[in-house]
Amino acid sequence: MEKKEQKGRVVKISGPVLDVFFENDTPKIYDLLVSEKGVHMEVASNVSDDTVRCIALESTDGMSCGETIIATGAGITVQM
Repeated sequence: MEKKEQKGRVVKISGPVLDVFFENDTPKIYDLLVSEKGVHMEVASNVSDDTVRCIALESTDGMSCGETIIATGAGITVQM
């Protein structure tokens, strides 16, 4: 089964914690999301049926509400 990328948008930023809205299906907990500026984040919890709360793995400086986020459909991986 092929994983499909989903697009969402940032609705709230509080330091390294971001809330991301998805119109259709929300990503699963522990899925990797990437902003249009290249900031990686992990889904930590569901805020509502259409919004997830994420923890940024890099600085969120320069990010803004409304920014496009891509859900990769996969978790974080580390190459050895």
